[in-house]
Amino acid sequence: INFDNIRIINDEHYIVNNKLITINDINYQIITFNKMPENILKLGIKDSKTPTYNFTYFKSLVESSLKENNSLIMVVFDIDNFKSINDTYGHSYGDDVLLTITELIQYNIHKKNDYICRFGGDEFIICFTNVDKEQVIERLNNINKRLETGLYIKNNICQITLSMGIIIYNRDKSFEENFEEADKALYESKEDGKNRIT
Repeated sequence: INFDNIRIINDEHYIVNNKLITINDINYQIITFNKMPENILKLGIKDSKTPTYNFTYFKSLVESSLKENNSLIMVVFDIDNFKSINDTYGHSYGDDVLLTITELIQYNIHKKNDYICRFGGDEFIICFTNVDKEQVIERLNNINKRLETGLYIKNNICQITLSMGIIIYNRDKSFEENFEEADKALYESKEDGKNRIT
């Protein structure tokens, strides 16, 4: 099998040489998580700078979750004044901020079926599965409270705040339409002074 010609669809399905196969396919036992090189797996599902999923894989997870009739809460957030952080400390420091923030958020998500991806720059999307909006807001507030103490990054205490937009995912609308609605809520948070959830 040519590993340069593999496209990962989700945790169980792959496109190999233009054919859809499953991880359990008797004819393709070599395609397993134990045998497939780790860099090939990460290439198909992970963001290049953070431990989050890339957008394409994230979207496939959301669509799979909807097929299982799960309810979803979508959150779009970004780091307030991130450009200023890059301009002041440099892009390498900014990358460390992205990494630290996403690790903190992943720790607070702590559910197998909650997903986070980096959409671009310092903007991220989270989908929470089978949980009500109040519980999600409580989790997000816990993250903001942790950030109030500052993050120790490269011998500096970095004060960081997040602006967030939250919606109940409407399965009658497309992924793009739901994202647009959550993104508008994020924009409202920005317009209302940042460091808040709308």
